[in-house]
Amino acid sequence: MQRLNAAHSPEAARRATLLFLTIHYMVRVWPWFIVGLAALVLIPLGQETTSLNGAAALAAADREMAWPILMAHLLTPGWLGIVLASLLAAFMSTVDTHINWGASYLVNDVWLVLRPAASDREQMRVARSAVFLFVLLAILVSAQIDTITQAWKWMATLGAALGLPTLLRWLWWRVNAAGEIGAMLAGLSAGTALALLTDTPYEVRLIWVTAASLTGLMAGMLLGPPTEAKHLKRFVDTVQPFGVWPDTRPAGNQSALGLAGCWAAVVSGTMLLLFVGHQGLFSGWRPSVLIAGAAALGLLYAGTKPRPSRW
Repeated sequence: MQRLNAAHSPEAARRATLLFLTIHYMVRVWPWFIVGLAALVLIPLGQETTSLNGAAALAAADREMAWPILMAHLLTPGWLGIVLASLLAAFMSTVDTHINWGASYLVNDVWLVLRPAASDREQMRVARSAVFLFVLLAILVSAQIDTITQAWKWMATLGAALGLPTLLRWLWWRVNAAGEIGAMLAGLSAGTALALLTDTPYEVRLIWVTAASLTGLMAGMLLGPPTEAKHLKRFVDTVQPFGVWPDTRPAGNQSALGLAGCWAAVVSGTMLLLFVGHQGLFSGWRPSVLIAGAAALGLLYAGTKPRPSRW
């Protein structure tokens, strides 16, 4: 977001976003696929012995161990050290960002609301205490996670609570702070209860969490105060969103149908790019060329300048 906000025009930011999506979802993930293919060849499923001594039994018990097994057997000490350092750096950059982020939320959105006259020293003390608390909670939570799959499924379940409010806030003026808080509380509570108390399948769990989030969102919108008119006007004048907004007719923005078409083009184009390399490896170059052409058409359509809407 910092880099997009630094672009010299909205059109440049749009094109930069498209380039980011292509690199992030297509270029960046292919090294992972290559490692996975290498693991299937060097540590095949269903075999007790392989060229990597002792690796077959360990990988058979937990296929996620294929990554560290390949690291240990194929990398020289120097390269292994670089990979480990990069993994630790990536881990720490994410952890310290979210811990400091959470502390800033706690100080600015909670503590200063309760104690508006809190001194800088008091705010720093609260922030440092929050960092310690978050680290302790992270350790306790991570001790309960057995696999990476379990972790990302849990994160996706919790993230389902944020989907509807995050989307609707750009479309409907009535989505207020109380509605977003209600959606988060209802969705997170439902996700936690389903994960800890039931054996509901992951896909079904996402549906229930989304439904609970919608219920909390509607309750907060109906019971909580609407957003102040001056904030709505400033937002509409700055962003020019489409959707339902009071006493406004944003000029120059794209129609809802046009934006939906661009969204579909971006998603389909990006997903098709992933299949280009797959088809090239397993099905030959002809399917790859056809899929690449379809992906290019979708991304080019999404990258065109939006036409102003009459509505």
